[in-house]
Amino acid sequence: MAASSGFRSGPDSGTVSRRQILLATVVAGAGGIAILAGCGASASATVSSTSAAAPSTTVATAPSTASAAAATPVPAAAPTKAAATSSSTTIDFFFPNWGEPTIYEAQEQHKIDAYQQQFPDRKITPVPVPSDYDKKLTALFAAGTPPATFWSDHQVVFSYAKRGMLDDLQPFAGQDKSFDLNALPAVTREGLVMGNRLFALAGWAFTNVYFYNADLYRQAGLASPYELWKQDKWTWDAYIEAATKLTTRDGAKTTQQGTDLGLSRLWINAAGGQEFDSVKAPTKCLYDTDADMAGLQFSYDMGNKYRVYDANFYKDSGQKDSTTAFINGKQATMSRWITGIANFKTIQDFTWGAVPYAKKQAYASDYTHWAYGMAKGLTTAGQRDAGWQWLKWYTGEGGQEVEARDLGAVPFFKQAQAVFAQALQQLPKMEHPEAISEILNAYPNSRLISVDVTDISKLLSQNMAPFWAGKNDVKTATTAATEQVDGYLQAHSQTF
Repeated sequence: MAASSGFRSGPDSGTVSRRQILLATVVAGAGGIAILAGCGASASATVSSTSAAAPSTTVATAPSTASAAAATPVPAAAPTKAAATSSSTTIDFFFPNWGEPTIYEAQEQHKIDAYQQQFPDRKITPVPVPSDYDKKLTALFAAGTPPATFWSDHQVVFSYAKRGMLDDLQPFAGQDKSFDLNALPAVTREGLVMGNRLFALAGWAFTNVYFYNADLYRQAGLASPYELWKQDKWTWDAYIEAATKLTTRDGAKTTQQGTDLGLSRLWINAAGGQEFDSVKAPTKCLYDTDADMAGLQFSYDMGNKYRVYDANFYKDSGQKDSTTAFINGKQATMSRWITGIANFKTIQDFTWGAVPYAKKQAYASDYTHWAYGMAKGLTTAGQRDAGWQWLKWYTGEGGQEVEARDLGAVPFFKQAQAVFAQALQQLPKMEHPEAISEILNAYPNSRLISVDVTDISKLLSQNMAPFWAGKNDVKTATTAATEQVDGYLQAHSQTF
């Protein structure tokens, strides 16, 4: 892919289309890797309300809906226990471990250790959360004892901010000459900034792709998904044809799974559609368009028409989930965010790789970043400064390099990108590792990030449930969903 100058702002409308998104290329190691890179350094770190918007694609809906933050308002936080004395420099850091502590807790501890080695007088206390993250975070705010710093998923930053949970970091950013917000890609900044307020920081991005077992494809006499993609032949028809051939059964039981369902919103993108007219300030739902209906129907048909996905397969075969089945060579393709790629270090028996979602009109993948913010309500200058210094380092060059070594995500800065390229070599059975960043560069589709993402997602899920259950056709369901969501958007502004 040709090199370019970084994410560029869109036209006066404030949006960025897929064609207008340009990313820098960095060559690292043999063959080179195209990885997300920020824009050139700017003279000012001041937040601008004219930052370019993310591509207009959004939240996952059934059957693959990610849980969003609860919409219950949270009382303003009382000073935390850690803020009791102005001399305290101990900061707690609240984050989810996704039920996989050996991966995610280890990754966070690596960053904490590196930070404290560089700054021995600054203490960070990790607080991993195995489940019910939002519920537990909300409860701490309601009790007046929120964590000083905490993780936020991409789509709920503005929801948390509106609920009074995230402090505005712009006063720190504007005064700190070592910090440059404009070094981040515009699509990233747009998920952190509302008006002239900066509610969180981010240092890396990741995507949802399809991983494939190359050996299974070749043993069946099929071209690999990567080969088809590079020939511009990785289409819905090719995807279904291969998944059908690679699905095996013993009577009624599936013994090898051809694929899984992926994210329905990305199948919408692959059909050439978008879920909303804007991911940040939507005014209209687009579910009733032909492209959206085609993507949703295709997602439904995988399990019900083509039968390349069997929901009972994992239980019947003794596989924990799709990741386990893939690692054990029992699933030909599987969708997953690249944050879990470290799981694949254990693969020794087959060659594997990654590709975007197959296309009807366009290849598709997700753009997501994790954000990190500071609790609103910390009253002492020392506590707030300590929180800012930790978040700045964590998402800056230091934290990015540690994240890159752990293969957590694709970092934004060039030095960390080189580290990420080297770390990919830890995956000896992966073919074409450069595909990860190439996919993220070429097909970034952001989920919904508006302030009422939770309510909107619930409306979509409720109205689409009869379709996923086979009780309504796609047009009936999407018409109802569009009417309900449009009515909600007319009554509720998505800016604050």
